[in-house]
Amino acid sequence: MADLRLAVCTETTDSCRFPDSPWKINISQHGKVKSGGQLSEGANIGETIRLQYSENLPLPGVAFGHARDARKVSNLMALHAAKYDLVSDPLENASHGGSLLMRQIIHAFIPVQGSNASQRSDNDTLLSPLVIFAAHDTNIAPIQTMPGFNWQLPPLYPRNDIPPGGALLIENYPDKQTGQRFIRLTFTARTSDQWRQLSPLNAQDPLPVAEVRHSGCRDTVVGELCPLNVFTQLAKAHRVNDGKDLPVFQ
Repeated sequence: MADLRLAVCTETTDSCRFPDSPWKINISQHGKVKSGGQLSEGANIGETIRLQYSENLPLPGVAFGHARDARKVSNLMALHAAKYDLVSDPLENASHGGSLLMRQIIHAFIPVQGSNASQRSDNDTLLSPLVIFAAHDTNIAPIQTMPGFNWQLPPLYPRNDIPPGGALLIENYPDKQTGQRFIRLTFTARTSDQWRQLSPLNAQDPLPVAEVRHSGCRDTVVGELCPLNVFTQLAKAHRVNDGKDLPVFQ
């Protein structure tokens, strides 16, 4: 709060009131959890400063000149990280917030009978080669929490941060010899400087990647692979119905 106050408040007392507001966690009559007070305002300001820097705003305009590099931007996002720790990442909140989407994700990896493909027999299984869910950070957060996937992207992002343009990737790897199927779960996003400079991505300047580590998984030449049943058990362990068990997308 002291850093944010220095970065965005002037010396006049009426120009910046949020640092003196109380911390709040509000729960609606329907059970929806939201932050309030200086936690909410400070988180939004920190995210705005990150966007100013990433979108290449001239440095004197990023936090009024108080965030001239990615490290200073990261420091001013502490309340943004705290908001997720307190509101989005607790398992109870994540289970209710992510169960519908998690059901769609699991369905994308479970074979279905392919009777609508002319070159397949009725006994063949049909899986989409690529499934994309366009989501917000508040959608990704519970999907990250439910299987216990934690990350910290290098070099300067806060723990479990979900930057703009971030992607949670779930890759399917079948073992051609045994028929067993494996899942690789990773999260990736451009760094703040890669966004600011629109750096071409290559071997010298790659996307930072974090991948899930679990005792039931194993390290391979393509990364950490988890048997499909291990992934689905982790994913299903904390799902709730909530009375909204809608049909899955086909």
